[in-house]
Amino acid sequence: MNSFRSNLSTTGDNILVPVNLHKNIHNSSNFTFEANIEDLTMLNKNVPKQLRGTYLGAVSPWMLEFYEKSGIKELQFMPVLQAQDEKHLVNMGKVNHWGYNLSDFKHVTTRYATQSNKAEDEFALMVEKLKSSGISTILDVAHNHVHEDQAHKFNLWSRDKNFSGCCNTLNLELESQRVLDSLKYLAQFGIDGFRHDLAPVLCREGDGDFNPNSKLMNQMLNDSVLGKLSHSGEPWDLGCNGKSGYHLGEFPQKFTEHNDKFREDIRQFFIGHLSAKQIGYVLMGSQEHFPNLNVSNFINVHDGYTLYDLVRTHEKQNWANGEDNRDGDNHTYYLNSKGGLSNEQNERRRDLATAGMFMALGCSLGHHLSTVHDLVGHSKGGNNNSYCQNNSINWIDYETIENGGSKKHIYDKYTQIVKHSQDVIAPFNKACLEQKLGSHWDWTGEKSCTLTLDAPGGHKLETHIGFDEVCTSKYSINGQTKSEISSNYDN
Repeated sequence: MNSFRSNLSTTGDNILVPVNLHKNIHNSSNFTFEANIEDLTMLNKNVPKQLRGTYLGAVSPWMLEFYEKSGIKELQFMPVLQAQDEKHLVNMGKVNHWGYNLSDFKHVTTRYATQSNKAEDEFALMVEKLKSSGISTILDVAHNHVHEDQAHKFNLWSRDKNFSGCCNTLNLELESQRVLDSLKYLAQFGIDGFRHDLAPVLCREGDGDFNPNSKLMNQMLNDSVLGKLSHSGEPWDLGCNGKSGYHLGEFPQKFTEHNDKFREDIRQFFIGHLSAKQIGYVLMGSQEHFPNLNVSNFINVHDGYTLYDLVRTHEKQNWANGEDNRDGDNHTYYLNSKGGLSNEQNERRRDLATAGMFMALGCSLGHHLSTVHDLVGHSKGGNNNSYCQNNSINWIDYETIENGGSKKHIYDKYTQIVKHSQDVIAPFNKACLEQKLGSHWDWTGEKSCTLTLDAPGGHKLETHIGFDEVCTSKYSINGQTKSEISSNYDN
């Protein structure tokens, strides 16, 4: 393999960029799929054993074929910068599997490399192979705090301003250049964008006040290199000392925000706790918060239940984390069994509910975020905080989606929804931004509704959403049906 450094050219900002990776292909998909490098292939017998859990394993021939078959056009990788395990995890013989505890801002981790001295080469090759396959690469970055052993090297907020919840919270008003340098280091590899963990920390200035136009945010979004990439993230941190941590809809237009209001409303509706009249706002892209549709709707990401577990878990099952089940979120979205139905029939209801959630996601205005775990119906056994589980709790078992597999029906249905969404949603997002979108709601009681969208050129999308019933979506142009799907697993 050629050295990564030998394949670099220099931009006007003296930033090295792989010569064959200049083309940024972000926004070729309206669906982003989150993944952890190890989780993707550790259990995949179709990937050579020496490549499982590595950068190269993620782009092995079987995986590239899987992405294409699944309709995956954009992958968002959990942190790939060098990280360090917390001491309490080391003492328990565990690791920080998710990699959010950074120790080095300017080196990709050797953990996912087949050869530790070739980590950059192998990471660059992964990005290049994905791009050659039409798949863009988004990187999750956590510049809000550092590992305790590295804390003395950085300017930190005082402990009473613990916005990250991890004590060693960086004061990014003072460390902005270090973050910019880190992002530019990663941009060298030809990646397409960033997802920023606890994004308000990037905007804390003065006495910890939130300023969406902070020095760092302005520099990042307007930089000649970084400004051409996509930027998204959580519009919340922990807040403290009277400083609010919740800032939905307050970030600049160029920054796409994760919409937890969509997550909560759709979850509540599909377990029967919310009226159909209350979900219209989020299906329409939460436009009062996001008039420019700089919104990323989602139902689940890494921190929480998988979609499969969401409606099947009475109480979190985090015992394996070694904290007596105290960690993680205590909310439950269990879909109660219905009297008179068999266990199998109630399981079918839960499948129908999660397919309905996924369809609501794919047919909503804005951008869509999901996980590879959810696409294949992965279960973590009810663990909703699997940050320290480098094992089968997190590793994806692809045998379950092969012929005869217990999750094949889920994978097939969700893949249909993804492809339908990618085929149909773009003209309606465009019409919305141009203020040319027509919409009509038809409520058929408290538990179901039909949303009809009309866009110039005869484009029409009719989506029926209902609790405890089959959801449908039909896309037509000038009256001719182009794509039609339902949440019914029988078709």
